[in-house]
Amino acid sequence: MITHLIRMFHKLNRPLPDPCFHKKISVGRKRGYTTLSQKSLVEINLYAIITHFHETSGLRIRHALSLIGIAGMFLFPAILSAVDDVLVLGLFRDKVVLLIDGKRRVLSIGGRSPEGVVLVSANSSQAVLEIQGRRSIYKLGSRVSTSFAKAVSKRITIYRDPKGTYTTVGSINGFPVNFLVDTGASAIAMSAQEAQRLGISYKLEGRKTRIQTASGTALAYVVRLVTVKIGDIQQRNVQAFVIEGEAPSTVLLGMSYLNRFNILNKGSVMHLEQKY
Repeated sequence: MITHLIRMFHKLNRPLPDPCFHKKISVGRKRGYTTLSQKSLVEINLYAIITHFHETSGLRIRHALSLIGIAGMFLFPAILSAVDDVLVLGLFRDKVVLLIDGKRRVLSIGGRSPEGVVLVSANSSQAVLEIQGRRSIYKLGSRVSTSFAKAVSKRITIYRDPKGTYTTVGSINGFPVNFLVDTGASAIAMSAQEAQRLGISYKLEGRKTRIQTASGTALAYVVRLVTVKIGDIQQRNVQAFVIEGEAPSTVLLGMSYLNRFNILNKGSVMHLEQKY
C-alpha cells in the first residue's frame, strides 16, 4: 500500500510534498517497514500529503485520508512498538524470559511480545532476538537499550580502611553484605555459612569444583548471583564461588563483578566506573 501511494504521485507526475519521504520509504523497503526509525516516521508530514492530493489531483480529502490511514497501518506500529530496554532473565530450550521496559514477558519460538520483540531461536546458553528489525544473539543477563539518550557514567567510590584494604557495603540478591575488594580473586567468593544466610542453594544449583585459596585447595561450588548491588549500581547474573567452611569471613568482591568497571586506584580511594 505504501508503494501504491508513491506510484499515485508518480502517475500524476507530481513531486512528493516531503523531499525526504521517498528516501525514507526506499530505505524501509530494503530493511522492512517496521525498521524505519521513530524519528524518520515522525518527520513524515501526513497533512502535506493530504493537501497535495487534494490540490494537485482533484481527489477528495476523504479519499486521501483513506490512503493515508491505510499507509499508517504499516508505518505507525513501528512507533507504537518502540522498545527502550530489554533484559534477558532466563534461557531455556525454545523459550526465553525477558524484562521489556520493566514488564516480564515469556516468549516461545516465533512469539512476539506486545512491544514487538520476536524470539527467533533459544537454548539454555543464548537466544536470538529480533528487536526493531535487527537480529542479535543475547546471553543470560544481556541487556540492550535502544534509547538514543546519552548514557550517564555511574561511579562507585570505595575508601581504604585503617588496615589498608578496600571495604564497602552492598547487597547480594537483596540481602545486606560486607565486601572486601580483592582484584586477585577471579570471582566473588563467600563461605558456605554466608551463602546459607543469603539463601543461596549452592549444592542444588551450583557446580562442584576445586579452587586455590590462601590456605590451599578447597572444595567450592560455582553459582550465579541474581543481583549484586553497591551504591546505586546493580549488576545481574554475576558468577561467584561458595567455599565449603567458614572462610572467608568477609565476602570477597572479585573480578566477576569488578571487570564490569574501569578501576581507578588513587591511593586512599578507589573509583569503579561502570562500563555498561
